[in-house]
Order: sequence, then structure tokens, then C-alpha cells
Amino acid sequence: MPIDDFLIKPFSTDNYKGNSILRIVVLITDVTGLTGYSTTYGNEESHEMFLCHERIASKSILQYDGTIIKTVGGSILACFLDPKDALMAGIHIQKALFEHNRQRRETSDEIHVRIGIHFGDGVIEKNAIVGNALDLAARITLMAHEDEIYISQTAYDLVQNLPVYFERIVTHQESSVFRGLHIYKVGWDGNTDLESQTGVLIYFKPLFTLGPDHFQNLWTVLSRKAGQLYKNEFRNVRTYYDLSVAAVVQYTSSAIEISENQLSMLEESFGESRAFAPVPLQIFIDQELFIQESAISFDPADIDPLDFFPGNIYITSRAIRLLNDENAYETDPSLTVLSRQKEWRALISKKAPQPEKYFYFQGIPAACLKGPPCFYCSSGRHVALNCPSKRIEDPAHALKALMYFSCHDLNQLFFDYYLKGDSYFFNEGASGLPDADARTRLAFEGFYQVKHIFQLPFLKGIWDSPLKEWEEVKAIKPGGQKGGGPLWLAYDCLRIGNLEKAESLLGSDRTDFAEDYRYHVARAILHIERNEFDNASFFLNSALEKVSTKPQRIFILFLLFRLAFIQEELDAAGKYLGTIISTDGNCREAAYYNIVLKFRTGSGKKAANYLMKFVNDFPEYYLTVLIDPDLAPFGAEIQPELSKLFERTRARAHQVIPDVEREVRALEPLFGSQSQEPAEVHVILKKIYNLLKTHSYLGYLDAVDYADRIIQKIPVIVRRRKNWVHDRIEEICGRCNTISQRFPGMNQNRKGRRLLSRISEIKTRAELFVPLFNTGDIKNYHEAVSFLEECYPEISAIRSELARTNRNRLFFVFLISLLKSTALLQTMNLIAGFLLFPLIEDLFSFSGFTEIRQRSVLIVGATAGAIAGVAYSAFKVYPGVSKD
Repeated sequence: MPIDDFLIKPFSTDNYKGNSILRIVVLITDVTGLTGYSTTYGNEESHEMFLCHERIASKSILQYDGTIIKTVGGSILACFLDPKDALMAGIHIQKALFEHNRQRRETSDEIHVRIGIHFGDGVIEKNAIVGNALDLAARITLMAHEDEIYISQTAYDLVQNLPVYFERIVTHQESSVFRGLHIYKVGWDGNTDLESQTGVLIYFKPLFTLGPDHFQNLWTVLSRKAGQLYKNEFRNVRTYYDLSVAAVVQYTSSAIEISENQLSMLEESFGESRAFAPVPLQIFIDQELFIQESAISFDPADIDPLDFFPGNIYITSRAIRLLNDENAYETDPSLTVLSRQKEWRALISKKAPQPEKYFYFQGIPAACLKGPPCFYCSSGRHVALNCPSKRIEDPAHALKALMYFSCHDLNQLFFDYYLKGDSYFFNEGASGLPDADARTRLAFEGFYQVKHIFQLPFLKGIWDSPLKEWEEVKAIKPGGQKGGGPLWLAYDCLRIGNLEKAESLLGSDRTDFAEDYRYHVARAILHIERNEFDNASFFLNSALEKVSTKPQRIFILFLLFRLAFIQEELDAAGKYLGTIISTDGNCREAAYYNIVLKFRTGSGKKAANYLMKFVNDFPEYYLTVLIDPDLAPFGAEIQPELSKLFERTRARAHQVIPDVEREVRALEPLFGSQSQEPAEVHVILKKIYNLLKTHSYLGYLDAVDYADRIIQKIPVIVRRRKNWVHDRIEEICGRCNTISQRFPGMNQNRKGRRLLSRISEIKTRAELFVPLFNTGDIKNYHEAVSFLEECYPEISAIRSELARTNRNRLFFVFLISLLKSTALLQTMNLIAGFLLFPLIEDLFSFSGFTEIRQRSVLIVGATAGAIAGVAYSAFKVYPGVSKD
């Protein structure tokens, strides 16, 4: 049957990695009796039947947000995100076909289909679905009879609120695929008008932790009066435990207008204090199915708030179609979210437009003001006494790690952090948090690191530091200096917020610490935490007179600047910064806050230009600019410029990659594809690819920097490679000369002459490569490398063959010399023994034992002659000969 073409045998999820596997709903329609119809009426008639089925089914599938993947024979394969949509489409198909069949005169013209639906894991590819979702849907379809719909247990669990009924089907399948799987047959009342039981629902979810103090009270009043405020607009209203509200609108066309009005109302109630922060409200517009007895079936658990940024209106495509004018609403593709089997599109509101945001949550700390901004961090979510920065010992890693997050990930991390609040991370280290929350803790620590030079941990780091440079002092880790005594105890009391104990330790008449700048700083901090800024300024000026090093002076000037800045005494703040800059012209923090001050004094456009140049010179401040609450009121001017800077850097990174890859590929003729020599280049290239995947500003900058390194390094590697080849060529020539000199006698041997001739040829060819190196032609180097690969083993073989042939030659020479010398010596021995010895005996008249004496002389002479012959031949043939 055609449906068999959808079965996958076998399937393994090991082939699909990362996020490629999705939870999808697969629907399959299969025309029953198509084969018999084709046999009876022919292929053309059966094809017309299938086309009619395809027109009817496709309309229903598309109406309920389905996607047609493929048609095979008499079957249609479609996928959905929501099982409710799939079942609604299936019922709509069967009802449409019933109406079609009712109008047929001949029974043979009727179209009957069976439908299978399953919700499971699958991968959507071009014209195909891969995964067990498809395999099981196909098998379920085969079980159904004509005009029936069968669904799996996983789909059944998610469609309980629809006005249909189910009948459990008992399966008798031997295949393990159905083991433990329950199948249900779907039934429905043919007279029920499903379309009449749909409506448009608006869900309002307030985010109280992102709003000012009065927001919760304001929303409580609004939610209670929602039915009265929109009594002519809402059909049903339901308030949930978290004060979120779901309402079904009376007229579908008014849904977006109501949503925009709600955003505008809140925006006006907050006033200008929001400082480029989003409205702390999420709005969702969806289709509500089968409202029964004034009950709303919408479940807020189907929406994960972290997926959706506040201040936006999110709408499903189903709801847009119900509004009857899909083209009238513009959506933001960058904010489209796939969540819980639904695709949510962010509407671009025409009535309550939000300023373009590159980083979404910069304004949140400043928008939650409960009083003066915190001295230590500028947040309005707490007072200085309770600032978490006092207990964060060493957050220095946080900003560095965050710099390699994409802007989208940064938005998600800070959204998660602001929703959870400081208390969630206050006493928990990263080791005690789940992985996702440990990542979010980076946002928590990174926020406080932005202004670390004003905070207590920084004071702890420079407590007794003898260093003379500001940059060196900044590198000291908190706790690196050992402390002790009343001042140290007072500092620790300030850290934990025990102001009474700190005051008792510091006192008002401690003359023993009168000349210690730390005493005056501690007194100033005590007053800062009590919001007694005038007293704090007095003690800081006293401390300024007691300092002994430049870093200590700069630190106290920064504290004075900070006091003036948060009190809006901008002229005084500028003077303190000027003094810092005159003390240390390279102080980056002073240059940065000087730009911040320009924004505050109204020089917005000029300050933005200065800021972009500053970030371009010091990229590590890119994230600081995004996070700093002091710059939140100027986000509309700053963030578009940061976005442009990011795009330029990203484009530059992607433009340089082809050049780098081309340069790396050019190395292969020099090294060969299997060579390990350019490994360092490939390691850097791999780093570049990994940095590009971060989609972060610093990642792109580092990628460009690494690309420049490769481009600079490749000529060095090529030159090193050329020198190596040149040295090997010279080595080959030297080895050839050595071999020719070590075997001079081989020219008298035919085989030796042949081998020495080959050595001479190799040397001549090697010498020809040397002048070619100056041409710069890669082909010459490649040929030289090939020559080296060939000649090294050949030279070694020739050398070994020459040594072996030379040994054989010398051995034969030795034997001939030995025979000659031995013959001569033995002849002399015989003459002496048989001629000279008798003459001597007669001359001297020896008597007795003549024969014995003569034999001894012959034996001794023969032995001595043999030894002398061997020694003579050896010294004649082998002296000075190479061991080879």
C-alpha cells in the first residue's frame, strides 16, 4: 500500500545531534480502496480521485497551521506543532469528505480516508520527516479503517479538552513497536460546529520583579477591574494565582487594540522613570478552543516566560487568521519563538511602539528605583547597605566570560537573573546551582563587576598594597592582602552590614588612626551606607590628605566622583575626574566616566561618538556599556551605535575567513595534506571557527585577531619550510660528496662505478634545485619535497650497497694478498728447514736429535709464516678503511 512508503526501517537517533530532533505531531491521510479503484476505472480516474482528496485535505491542514511535507500515492504526510491542531484538521478533513461524498451520485465516486496521528520525536527535512514520529504514525494509520481517525497515547494526553470522545483500541501486534503503546479511535458529533466554538484569547502575564514598587498594587487593581474596564470587549475573564489574567475577547478584531492599550496605559503610569526599560508585562494572543460554560481552558504552564521578552505582544498564526486580515499586522522575525508546540510571533505595535533595543534589559535596575541609586552599583533594586557586591569576593571572571555570549544569550541570562532577583544568587555559589542557573549567575556577578572600583572588595584588595601603578592595583584579587586590627574588623562589619559594630570600632575620637587613610575611608563608607553623603564627602577629603601612593589617591578621587555623580553635582564630579586624569593620563575608568558625564550634561551625540571610539579602542568595555545602568537613559542613542559596531565587526570577521582559508590551503603544496607541520595554523583556524559560533562582539574581534595572526604566521612558516627544504638539499649534496670520498676504490669495480654514477646524478639534480628557490614558484618546492622523499631512501640504499660491495671487494683482495704472502713465507720456511738447517748442522757438527730439531723448525716457521701473512695482508688491505 502507498502508506508503506512512510515506514522507516530502521531508525536511529544517533544520526541526529544537537537540537535537530524536535517534538512534532505527524498526521497521515490514506485513501482506502484506491488500488481497486485504479484497477476498475484506470489510473487516470484514480489520479483524479487523489487530486480531489488532496485539495480537500490540504485546505484543512493549512487551516490548522499544518505543513504538508509530501504526498505519496494516495497518502498525504503533514506535520503540526500542536496535537489539538492536528486532530482538528483530521476531523475537518473527515467532515469535508463526508459532505463531498453526500453530493456524489455514484458510490464509486466517494472518497474515504483513514487518518493516523502521533506526537513524538522527529526531524523535519526537505520533503521528509525522519524519526519514530513518522514510523509510528504510519503504523497507526494502517490500523485504522475508512472514515476513522486513530491517535497515539502521547497525542491523546494533550487533546482532552476538545468536544470529542475516544475509544481505546486493543492492539494485537507482534512487533515490539506497539509494546506498551495505547491507541485510541476518535469519535465526534457530526452536528457540532467546531468553528463556532473558537475564539481569540489574550493572556496578560505581569513580571513584578521587573517593575517599580507600585506596579504590583497597580496591576492588582487593573486585574480586578478588567471585566469592568472591558465589559463590552471580554466574553470571559480568568485570573490565576500569580495575578496573570486570561480573557476571551467578544470581537476578534479588537484583540490587538486591547493589548496595545494595556501597554500604553502602563507606560504612561510609569512615566519617564522607566529609562529605556521594557514594560514589565508579557502579552499573548492565541486561539481559544471549545469554551464551555464560560470556562477558559488556557493553561499558563504551556508558556515559559523566559522565552518571551516583556513589553511585546506575541501572537500565534492561528489567532492572526481569526483576525481576518493577516497582512495588516507586522511582526518582528528576530523575536519569533517556538515554545510548547506553538509558534509565537512578536507584533510590532503601532499604538505602543517600543524603542529599538539591542540589549533589552539595561534599564531594569534604574527603572526599579526605590530611592537614590545604590552607591556601589547604581541599582534601584536595593540600598547600599544591602548591596550584594559587598559579599562577592572575586567576580572578575564574570564579565570576561559574558563577553563571549551572543546578545540574544545575554538578554536571556539577564532576563533570567532579573526575574529571579538578587536573593536567589546572594548566598549560593555557582557550585551549588544547576548548570543553567550557574550560567545566569554570570549575569548576577557581571552586573556588579561593572562598578567594582567603587566597591568594598576593591578596597580590600588595595588595603595595604605598596604598588605604585593603578593598573597593577586593579589586578589584585580581593582578599589578597592580609589585614588585622580594629580597622580590618570595622571593614568586615561594613561588609556584612553591621553598622553599629563598625561605628563602635571606628569611634569618633580614634587619634591612633588619624594619619591612616583607611580609617577615614571606612568612616566615609559608614556614612555612605546611611545615605549621609555630606559627612562621607568630608571623610573622603580627609583621607585624600593621608594617602601615600598614586593608586590610593585615584581610588579616593573615584569615591568622591561617585558621591558627586549620584547627587547630580556634575560640575564637582567633572573636577574629580579631571584630577584623576591629570594624576594618571592612562586611567581607562576615568576616560569612561568622563564620557558618561558628557551624556549627563546633555552632549548626547558628541558623547555617543566618543563612546564608540572608546569601545573601539578598548573592546572589553563593550559589555560594560550594555550593562551600566548609568547609561540606561541614553540607550536610544547608544544601542543603535553598538549594534552597528557589532555588525561591522561581524562582517569583517566573516570577510576575512575566506582569505585565511585560501592562505591555509596554499600551504598544502608545501607540506602535503597529511603533514603535521602546519598544525599550529590549523589549531588557530579551529579557534576562529569556534569564536564565530559565539556570535559575540569579542568573539568576532578575537576571530579577526587570530586571522591576522595566521596571515602573519603563514609567511614565516613558508620561509621556515623553504629553509628546511634548502637545508635538506644541501645535506643531500654533502652526503653524496661523503659517499664518493669514502669509496674511492669502487671506480675499479663495475657495480661500484654504476652506484657512484647514480650518486653523482643525485647530487647534480639536487644542485639544480638551489637556484630555483629564488623564483618563488610553489611548484619548485613541491618538486623538491618529492625529490627529497625519493632520494633519501635511495641514497641510504646506495650507501649500504656500496659498503657491502666494498667489503666483498676488500675480502677478495685480502685473500689474494694472504695467499701470495703465505706462499712466499712458506717457501722461505721450507728452504730454511730443508737446505739451510742441514748445512748449519754440518758446519757446527751438531749431533743427535737432528730430525726432531728440523721438524720443530718447520712447524714453528709454518705457524709464524701464516700469522705474518695474515697480519701483512690485513694491514695492507684494511688500514684507514671506513667501518662501513
